[in-house]
This record gives sequence, structure tokens and C-alpha cells, in this order.
Amino acid sequence: MKRTLLFVFVISTQFFTSCQKAPEDIVTKFYRSLESGEISAAKECLSKQLTSQLGENKLTTALTQESKKIGTCGGIKDIKTSLEGQGEIRTGTVTIIYLGECPENSNDKVSLIQEDGQWKITMSK
Repeated sequence: MKRTLLFVFVISTQFFTSCQKAPEDIVTKFYRSLESGEISAAKECLSKQLTSQLGENKLTTALTQESKKIGTCGGIKDIKTSLEGQGEIRTGTVTIIYLGECPENSNDKVSLIQEDGQWKITMSK
């Protein structure tokens, strides 16, 4: 019985670990959520520290403005993320290429941290 429980534990741990998204995927989810106007989904990609530091009203306003900008630019054609680091912190850049006439948003700094086992966008240093 103990072996069976251990086996089930190991398999379930591997399953849930393999379901974790890569840090680059969180950046993509964040921008795609903004593109589709899903502000709540975009907020889920942000760390608790970032959310509390900006405050709910200011954060919602900023995300809504960014969502409108993406819409004005015709949507997003591509998101290119380049990250470095090990462990629970990644830093790098993100480039947004728009479908419309807007110039690409290139090499914006991005930082991610693992929070409760999930990658979240946090404040850049």
C-alpha cells in the first residue's frame, strides 16, 4: 500500500510540475489577454508585489490604456521574449510587433518571479 501511495504521489507531482508554464508563456498570456480586453486575466499574470505596489485603481487604468493602445495598433502580430536567469527569477526583454501601422514596442524590460509555484511578471530592477 505504501508503494502504491508513493507511486501515485510521484506521478501526480510530475504531472503538475509538467503543467507549469514557462516564464515566456506568462508574458505571452499577459499581452494576449490585454489584446482581447481581458484585464482580469492580465492581472493574474502579475505578482502580488507589483499589484499591491501600484494599487487596484492605478493598475486597472494602466492595463485598460495598454489594451486600448493594442487595439488602436490593430492587435498583436508577434511577441518575442528573451529571458535570462536561473532559479525563481528571470529578467530580459519583450518585443511586441503590431499588426497595424504602430512601430514595434521593442526591448522593453521584463522581470518574472516564481510565486506559489507559478511564474508572475514583477517590477523590473
